[in-house]
Amino acid sequence: IVMAYSLIPIDDEEDIVRRYLFLQNFVKESRKFGAQRIASEKKAAEISLKNLSINAGYSDVTRLSLRMETKLIDDIRDLFEEHNVEDIIVKLHVDENGKADIICKKEEKILKSVPARLKKNEYIVRLNENKKKLNEQFKRTKFMFEQAMEEETEFLAEEIEILHNNPVANAVVRSLLFVSGEKVGFIEDGKLVDYAGYETTLLNRDIVKVAHPYHLY
Repeated sequence: IVMAYSLIPIDDEEDIVRRYLFLQNFVKESRKFGAQRIASEKKAAEISLKNLSINAGYSDVTRLSLRMETKLIDDIRDLFEEHNVEDIIVKLHVDENGKADIICKKEEKILKSVPARLKKNEYIVRLNENKKKLNEQFKRTKFMFEQAMEEETEFLAEEIEILHNNPVANAVVRSLLFVSGEKVGFIEDGKLVDYAGYETTLLNRDIVKVAHPYHLY
């Protein structure tokens, strides 16, 4: 059933997002079972994600994942702006390590947490739900790039640049070394910057890979 789920005709991009998140959650939930079932359900989800990427018109699962994770952020951009809830100001925030949290202020003073009396407020509930989703997204993004390093997945330079606009993904990619040809460095503002600070301009269609310790050796 899981493998067939992704083959059903797609309505729109929101439909793709729903299926993508369902499959990600399916893998997450399977971890509470035995090793054999975990392996079986992980394989089923992997096949389903491949089917979904083809059905949605993406060249591979990596491209599907990059688009879905970016759209998840784009859909909640408004939550990163300050919003008044009664006598306090709240917003979502992602720190430099990729951890999402709710910033809560009252009369310019940062509160340690959202007041208990507002926990059931509709907007606060929405913030908490998306805070959880963002922290799950960070784990997925980190795992995706660990796999990309091991499998030497090729990315376009422009795909990595786009991720810098995603506060969750940026926490991962800004600390990664990439390989372009014979050069290794961090990707910053369309350039590959090596350990000595030497910059190499990257074109949008240039191929880059996450550097493996072997590349550095």
